[in-house]
Amino acid sequence: MGGFTEIDLHGISPEVWKHMISYFGVKSVLDVGCGRGISTAWFELHGVKAMCVEGSHDAVQKTMIPNANPNKLIEHDFSRGPWWPS
Repeated sequence: MGGFTEIDLHGISPEVWKHMISYFGVKSVLDVGCGRGISTAWFELHGVKAMCVEGSHDAVQKTMIPNANPNKLIEHDFSRGPWWPS
C-alpha cells in the first residue's frame, strides 16, 4: 500500500538470491508486494518458478517481468481483502 519506486537498490540482493537457490534449493517464489517485479524477474531468469502479487496498477503496467501473464503477475489490493490463488 506504500506504492513503489522505479528501482529500490536496497531491495536487490542477487547474492542472497543465488544462495537461496544453491544452498537452500529454492525452486519457487511468491513475491507479495513485488512492485515492478525486479526480484521476480531475476528468479524467473534463473530458472525459479516465480509469481508476484502487486496492489499498484501503475507498477503492474510497468512490470519488468518477461512475458508477464496472469500465471506470473497478479494485481490485487490487499486493503480490499485476501487473495486466494487457485
